[in-house]
Amino acid sequence: MRVFRSLAAVFCLVATGFLLNDLRANEPKMNEDELGVVQIARDYVAARWPNFDLAGHPPIIKSSGELWQVWYQLPEGSLGGTPVLLIDKKSLKVLRAHHEQ
Repeated sequence: MRVFRSLAAVFCLVATGFLLNDLRANEPKMNEDELGVVQIARDYVAARWPNFDLAGHPPIIKSSGELWQVWYQLPEGSLGGTPVLLIDKKSLKVLRAHHEQ
């Protein structure tokens, strides 16, 4: 019985490792500037909308002229909206922010 439990625990750890690697492989790659903008957006959203679950919603970032636009991906078929932020590329300040419904 002990051997069975040990084997089951090892199997679960290995399976979890494979799942995590697969999830990371599917994440969009971001350059250093984009990662900085995402961190600014996360800090802003956490302060302004503390009930919004950042962990469950990957950021989407788009370069638009002199601005970065950041919003968050919702699970397919879900209702609701996410915060949308416009961040100045030069000053890295949030110029506008709203929560879509």
